[in-house]
Amino acid sequence: MDFSCKLIVYEELFECDRRQKMAECQIEHLHTRRAEIFQRYLSAYNNRDRNFRAVCRGRLLIVEGVLTAYKMYIQQKKRQVVDLRRQLYRSDRMDIGETVADDSDLSADDSDLSADDSDLSADENDSSDGESNIDTDD
Repeated sequence: MDFSCKLIVYEELFECDRRQKMAECQIEHLHTRRAEIFQRYLSAYNNRDRNFRAVCRGRLLIVEGVLTAYKMYIQQKKRQVVDLRRQLYRSDRMDIGETVADDSDLSADDSDLSADDSDLSADENDSSDGESNIDTDD
């Protein structure tokens, strides 16, 4: 994925995250609004005011419907953020994989540069016999 495509994905990711946070703020506001309406409903219930109770029930239904819609919207945005991150990081892994595949055509002379396991084990045996090779004469 080239730089301009990554930039577009980053912008979409930022926008989805921003909209998700705004929806969460709206949900908090609607929760407080629902609590206020419910308090009015309880006062109407205690005063035996049937008409106002009906109005409050209608308002509660509307607020709960909007809450449900916002919750579904947040779930949609969360899925969209996950998909965008997968798209972004999958393309990064593919770019790294292409780089490794391009470096795989090393010549046979370059294999001499790799460390040999037998040389490493011989060095470990020399230093593990308890005596240090450091000269400590003062």
